[in-house]
Amino acid sequence: MSQRDDLREGGPRAGMQASPPEKVEKAEVLPSQALEEHSKMLDKEHIDTLDSKHKLAIILYRQQKYIEAEELFQQVVQGREKVIGKEHIGTLSSKHWLAYMVYQQQKYTKAEELFRQVVYGQEKVLGKEHVNTLYGKQGLALTLYWQQKYAEAEELFRPTVQGQEKVLGKEHLNTLYSKHWLALTLYREQKYTEAEELFREIVQGRENVLGKKHIDTLDSKHWLSHALYRQRKYVEAKELFQQVVQGREEALGKEHVDTLYTKHWLAHTLYSQQKHTETEELFQQVVQGQEKVLGKEHIDTLDSKYWLALTLYRQQKYTKAEELFQQVVQGQEKVLGKEHITTLSSKHWLAHTLSQQQKHKEVEELFLQAVQGREKLLGKEHIDTLHSKHWLALTLSEQQKDTDAEELFRQTVQEQEKGKEHAGALHSAIERSSSSMVLCSFCRNITIDRIDIDTERPAQRESEPLDPSQRLTRDTTDNILYNIQRLSKEVEAMHTQALVQDEKALDTKEPLGYDHQPSYPALLESAKSCELCRLISEVAERDGIFPEFDPKFDQKPDQIARKNASQRLKLSAFQQFTADSSSTSNCRQLSGVRISNAQGLHVWLEIFADKDSAAARSGDITGRPINKSSGCASNFDLMLSWMQACLRFHRRCSPISSVDDPSQQHNTQPDLPTRVLDLGTSDIDMIRLSISNGSKGQYAALSHRWGKQEKMECTTNALLESRMSGIAVDSLSQLFRDAITVTRRLGLSYLWIDSLCILQDSREDWERESALMGDVYGRATIVISAITSDDGFSGFLRQRDTKSVRVSYRKTIADPGTGFIYFRSPKTNFTILNKCALNNRAWVWQERILAPRLLSFAEDQIIWECRELRASEGGRQEDAQKNTARKIMNFLKDLSLDRNSSSLKAKVFLAWRDLIFQASKSGITRESDRLYTILGIANHVQRETGSEYLHGTFFDDLALELFWIVQPRDKSFFTCRPTALPRAPSWCWASLEGPIRFMQDDLNGCSVCFEMAVLNNAPNQPSDALKPPWGLNLLAYVRGCEVTKNGTYHDQDNNLLAVSPDDEGWVRATKAGGFATLNETGAVIGGSTFDLQPTEDTLGKYCCLLLLDNHSSRFASRRYGIGLILRSKRMPSEAQDTYIRMGYLSLSSTGIDWLTELDRRVITLE
Repeated sequence: MSQRDDLREGGPRAGMQASPPEKVEKAEVLPSQALEEHSKMLDKEHIDTLDSKHKLAIILYRQQKYIEAEELFQQVVQGREKVIGKEHIGTLSSKHWLAYMVYQQQKYTKAEELFRQVVYGQEKVLGKEHVNTLYGKQGLALTLYWQQKYAEAEELFRPTVQGQEKVLGKEHLNTLYSKHWLALTLYREQKYTEAEELFREIVQGRENVLGKKHIDTLDSKHWLSHALYRQRKYVEAKELFQQVVQGREEALGKEHVDTLYTKHWLAHTLYSQQKHTETEELFQQVVQGQEKVLGKEHIDTLDSKYWLALTLYRQQKYTKAEELFQQVVQGQEKVLGKEHITTLSSKHWLAHTLSQQQKHKEVEELFLQAVQGREKLLGKEHIDTLHSKHWLALTLSEQQKDTDAEELFRQTVQEQEKGKEHAGALHSAIERSSSSMVLCSFCRNITIDRIDIDTERPAQRESEPLDPSQRLTRDTTDNILYNIQRLSKEVEAMHTQALVQDEKALDTKEPLGYDHQPSYPALLESAKSCELCRLISEVAERDGIFPEFDPKFDQKPDQIARKNASQRLKLSAFQQFTADSSSTSNCRQLSGVRISNAQGLHVWLEIFADKDSAAARSGDITGRPINKSSGCASNFDLMLSWMQACLRFHRRCSPISSVDDPSQQHNTQPDLPTRVLDLGTSDIDMIRLSISNGSKGQYAALSHRWGKQEKMECTTNALLESRMSGIAVDSLSQLFRDAITVTRRLGLSYLWIDSLCILQDSREDWERESALMGDVYGRATIVISAITSDDGFSGFLRQRDTKSVRVSYRKTIADPGTGFIYFRSPKTNFTILNKCALNNRAWVWQERILAPRLLSFAEDQIIWECRELRASEGGRQEDAQKNTARKIMNFLKDLSLDRNSSSLKAKVFLAWRDLIFQASKSGITRESDRLYTILGIANHVQRETGSEYLHGTFFDDLALELFWIVQPRDKSFFTCRPTALPRAPSWCWASLEGPIRFMQDDLNGCSVCFEMAVLNNAPNQPSDALKPPWGLNLLAYVRGCEVTKNGTYHDQDNNLLAVSPDDEGWVRATKAGGFATLNETGAVIGGSTFDLQPTEDTLGKYCCLLLLDNHSSRFASRRYGIGLILRSKRMPSEAQDTYIRMGYLSLSSTGIDWLTELDRRVITLE
C-alpha cells in the first residue's frame, strides 16, 4: 500500500453539485460598474440591489474569485435577513451560496455551520424532500466528509440519495453524484464490499446516461477498481484500472494528472500480484509523466518513485533501487522534513537496499535515523519502530558488534511484549529475514566449501523408513516359509547384535564435515545468543534426536551421558541432484545440512536462497523461500506454472489410452462428472450445482477428510433443487471456500466435491457415482489435496511458520560474501507426505493414484505431484518415478502404447499387488466400501490388460494373487478379522478386514500347478463383481492332511521335521502361526499358517492345495512348494468338492512329491 493514502477524490470536481440549482443568464448579469450606478439610485439594502449583488457574486464564483464572492454573499445574506427575514427562500439561497464559497476555500468548520443553518431552514420552509433541501444536505455531507467525519457524512448521504432517487430518479446525474460520494464515504470507512456494490450501480448508471468514455463514468470506475483492490480482487481490479487508463488517455491525454494517478494504481495492483517486470515498466511511465507535469519534487512524483524503487528492490536490482531511494529521501526531506513519517519509511527501505549490497556502515546510520525518528513520532512499541530497531540490530550483528546487537535485540523483544497487540504483525513483517540474531563464531564462518564434503548420505538412508512397497526377498520369503520356528531366536540374536553394535558406536569414526560446537551442551549454551544454534537445538528437541541435557552426568546412565555430550558436532551438506534450468548447474545442489556426532545422532536443517540471489544463480543452493501465506499471489503463480508446464510437456500425464501428444491434451476437454459445481467468474459470490448432461470442460476435484459425517455439508434429494439454483459461497465451510479460490485462481470454472456432487441420502446414486469416482479423479485437470484439514470445515490456505536464520553466502572463508543463504527447520517432504492422515485413507489412495496432477497443501508448504515430476514450494524436486504408490499409472500408460508387451503387463500386476497391500491397511469409515475404493484403478487395469476381474483379483495374475498372507503389525501376527457381512469369497484377500500382502513377486523358476476351470456366475464388468459369493473352479492337486500343534524345523540333511510342544502346549514358533502339517502316514510335509488367530479347536483335519512348485536354480537344494490350507464345505448339491480357504502352506520337496502322486481334480473355492 502507498505510504500516503489515496486521498485524491475523483468525480465532478469536489462540491460542484453542492451549489444551489440556480441559473444566472449572462444577458441579465449586471457588471460591477452598473451595480454601482444602480446602488446610487436605490438604497443598499433595497431588494433589487441585493438581487444584483447576489448575481454579481455568482459571476465572481464563475471566475473562481471566491474571496470577493464570499464578501458579496455575506452582504447579501445580512441584507436579506434584515429585509425579508432569515427563513425566506431568498435568504436561504444566498446563505447556501455563502456556505459554498466558504467550502471552496476549504474552511470546512465555518462551512459546516452555515450548511446546517441552510438545511434547518430549508427543511422547515420547503420540506425534507425538496430538491433544494436535498442539495443543502449534500453540501453538508461533503463538508463532513472532508473533515473525515465519515460516520456523520454517511448518515446524511443516505437520506440524500434516497430523496433524490424519489424526486429526481435513480439515474439523474445529481442522484448519481450523491451516490458516488456515499460510496467514497463507505470506502473511507473500509466498508469495501458495500462500496463495491454502490460503485457498480454508479458505473452502470453513468454509462447509461453519459456513456462509457465520459470522464465521470471513468472516475467511478476508477474507484470501483480501488474497492476491488482493497478486497484483494486483483484480477478484476487490474482489468478495470486498465480500462480507466485507456479511457483517460483518450479523454484527458496520457500526461494528465488523473491519467497518471490511475496508472499509478494499476502498477500497484500488478505489484500486489508480484508481477514486478510489468510493475517496473508502468511506474517508469508514471514517474516520467509526473516529473514533467508536477515536477520532480512533487509529493506524488516522489511517491511513485518510491514504489518504483521498491519494485526494483524486489527484483534484486539493488544498485538502481539505491539510486532512486536516495532521490526520494532527498526530495521528501526537502518537501516534508527529515522526521516526517513518510521520509523515515523511505530511509528504512534505502537502508534495506544498502544492506543487500553489504554497505554496513551506511546501513547502520540510516536504520539508526529511522529508529530515532519513529520512536519520536510513533513511540517505542509501535510496529514500525520495532521493525527498524530489529534491522539495526541485524546490521550491528553483521559487523560483529555483538554486544550492541544483543542489547538491541533484547530491547526489541521487551518492547514487543509490552505492545502485544502488535506482536503478530511484527512477527509477520520481519520473520522471514530477521530471525538471525547474533551468530556465534562457528555459525558466522560457515562456507560452502566447508560443509560440502561431496559425499552421499549413508546416515540419512539408514534413518529413513523402508518404502512400504518394498517386499521381502525370496531368501526372506523362504526363511519365513521354512523356518518359522527360528524366527524368535533370530530376532533375539539380531537384538543382541544391535546392542553390541550400539556399544561399538561409541567409538565410531568421527563424521566428515565442518567442525561446529565441541559438544551438545556447548550447543545449548551457544543457543542463548546464536539463533542458528538455537534453531538446531529446537529441531533436536522437537524430534527427540538428543536426550534431554542434564549437566549432572552421574545422575544418568553413562551411555546416555556420553551420547549426550561427548563428541564434537559436525556440519555437512546433503545434495539434491537436479536438472533445474533456472540454475547454471545441472548437477547436484545443496538442499540442507546434517548436524551429527560420532554416535550417529543427527539433526537435519534445510538451506534455501532467494530466487535471483547469488547463491541461487551459482547453482549451489536448490531451496527457495516459503511464503508466509499459502494463498498469496506468488504461490498461485507457482501452482499455475506447474500445471501449465505439465499440460504442455508431460507425456505420461495425459489420459491413458489417448493421443500421446501433450499439446493436444491441453486442448482436449474431458467429460464433466454427473454433477459439478459451476463457479462462474472470480467476482461472483454465488456458485451453483450443475448437471453436466454429457458436457465437457476442465475441472478440479477436492480430496479431503470428512470428519464427523453428520456435520458435513452435503447435497440430498431435498436440497438438490436449491443447490442447482445457487449456493452462496459465504455459506460454505472454509475448506470448500479455499478449494473454490484455488480452482478459480488456476483458471478453472468447475469444481467437484464429493459431498456436494453426490446425493448423500440415495444409496443408488452413491453406488453409481462411487463406481465412476475413479474417472472423476482421473479426468480432473487438477486434484486439490487438503492434507492439513482434519475435517470438512477447516481451510487449508493458512499462515505458515517461515522462521529462518540468515548467514552470509560465501564459497570460501576468504570470500567477503555476496548476499545470504538461509537455514530453516525441515519442511514436509515427499516421504512425510505419504504418512499424513488424509493420504492413509482408503478412498484417498485411489484419488492420489488416478489424479494426473495433485496439489497437496501441507502445514508448511505446497507440494506438486504429477506422473513426471514431484516438486515443492520450498524448491525441492525429484523424478516422479520414485513415487512407488503412483507407478501403476505409468505402467498402464506404457502398456497402452504397447499392448503386446508381457513384461509391461507383469509390471502392472506387480504394481496392482503393491496397491492392494497399501489399500488393505488404509483407514476407512465403512469397511463395506473397501472394494469401491480401488474400483476406478481396477477399471483402468482391466481395460489395458484385458484381464477378467473379480473381487479385487485379476485372473491373468491369479497364480500370484491367490498367494496372499496376513501382514503382521505392532508385534501381532493376527491382524485381520472376518468382514461383518460377506463381501468376497474366502480365497480373496477382500474376505478379511485388515492388512494383507502378496508373498511372491513373479513366477520366475516356478511352475503353476493348477488351471482355471469354469467360473460360476462369472461377471463381465468390475462393478458386478462386488456381489459375493461366487465359486472359483480350479483343476488342482488336492489331498487331505492334518495340522498339528507341533512346529517344524530342518535337520542337518535339510529334512523337515516336527518340533514337539513345550510345557504350555505350544511350540514357540507356532505362536507366530506356523504348524507342522502331516500326511496320512504322519510324515511332516510342510508348515501351515492360519489367516485368523488359531485355537485348540482350529487344529485337525484339512486339505491342502498346491499352487506353485518353486524349483529355481538359486534354490536347487531347497525346492519348495506354496499352497493353501482348505476346509471342506461338502455341499451335496455340488458336482465337485467345495472348499473354504483357512490359511497358506509351505511344502517341502517331499511334500510336493506326495501331493502330486494323485491326479488333479476339479474343486470349487468359495
